Amino acid sequence: MFQIFGFIIGMLLEFLKRVAKFLLHAFHRLRYIFFLMLLVVLASGFVFILAAPSYLTPPKYSAFNNGWDGLSAFYSLASRHAATKASYISIDELGTLGNETTLVIVSPERPYNAKERLALREFVANGGTLILCDTNGYGADLAQEFKIKYGNSTVVDYLSYSRRQDFPLIPFSVGRETGISYSKFPTVILNYPHDAVVLASTSPESYLDVNKNLAVDEGDLKGPFVIAAAVDYGNGRVIAISDANIFTNDMITRGDNIIFGDAILAEYATDLIVFDETHRFGERDYTLLYLFAYREKMADVAYMALTIAVVAIILLIAHKILTRAEKKKIEAQRDLKLHTYRDLVFDIAANAKLRAEPYTWIVLMQYDRFRDRLLRSIDPFRKPLENKELAKKIAKKYNLDESDLAGLLDRLESIKSGESSVASIEEATALCRVMEDYLHKIM
Repeated sequence: MFQIFGFIIGMLLEFLKRVAKFLLHAFHRLRYIFFLMLLVVLASGFVFILAAPSYLTPPKYSAFNNGWDGLSAFYSLASRHAATKASYISIDELGTLGNETTLVIVSPERPYNAKERLALREFVANGGTLILCDTNGYGADLAQEFKIKYGNSTVVDYLSYSRRQDFPLIPFSVGRETGISYSKFPTVILNYPHDAVVLASTSPESYLDVNKNLAVDEGDLKGPFVIAAAVDYGNGRVIAISDANIFTNDMITRGDNIIFGDAILAEYATDLIVFDETHRFGERDYTLLYLFAYREKMADVAYMALTIAVVAIILLIAHKILTRAEKKKIEAQRDLKLHTYRDLVFDIAANAKLRAEPYTWIVLMQYDRFRDRLLRSIDPFRKPLENKELAKKIAKKYNLDESDLAGLLDRLESIKSGESSVASIEEATALCRVMEDYLHKIM
């Protein structure tokens, strides 16, 4: 059973080896066509990357959602203040972006793990800016990392509202800009550091609907309440806004919301604004997603230079290897043509010597068959082996004396090379009998 299994494995390896040789030979003959095709594929890939969409169906609060619940208008507004990009794969790269970066997180759909929270804290502490908009979701949980606590209830205002009481009108003051923002289902910022700068707060007639019965009861809290605040953290700052909808495409054009958003970006945004898309659950094609992330990297000149250099080096190495193989083949053919006559003379001389020594010729005929049988007994494909290695494998497999077999093979090889000869019929018969005995032992 073991021999059958070894035979099958050997056949598979030999098949793969021959297929590889065939493919290499075909590639060598068509190398220039393959190089041209590779360049066409690379060029097409770059064109495709430039046109690749980020989502099949953009999710809610995505910077690339043009629907009423998307942030595409706010993303465009941000691009007027600084270079703007989206982070799709991981936010771990924040540590490499420097302190002149602003990260925008709006109502994430899944929680941030411990590693991501640590990365965000270090990012802000080192001088980065975080704009965090949420009501009471995972963004509100994240705010607690910066000593900011959101409420769990909705703000209602029966005197200053738009359309309905839980759409309150909220005055804001950011830098030199003031106005009235239109809010939608906001909550409040209950706790924040004492040195925080309040950017927006509700009217004194607002209430926090604690029991969520859409009515003012004794247990409800009376305003005014803080809706937006700028909080220093380390060398950076967090702009916390307790309304996830205030900058959506549906709300940003209402009231002075666009002025509010523009004022925050003008006052606090830095040289690069990054929208976090890593915590969304949109319908994604991950191939397109990684291509889109790569498109963002294409803006990095050093990265693109390194990519082009690596591709060029790979093509150069492949060309050198194939060219060297071609030169060796040509040189071998040239040597064969130059020495054909010499090899023919040597062959005639060797055959003449064998005819002059008939006993040697008899032994060598038997030796070729003997060695072929030995090779076949350990390898069905009869790969060439040195006599020492052949004797070692045969002795191990059939429990024979390695030194005796190696001595016999060396003696026969010396006869074949012309270093010695067989002087008599008795010696020839003895050598043939020894070879036959070994063949019987390995059958």
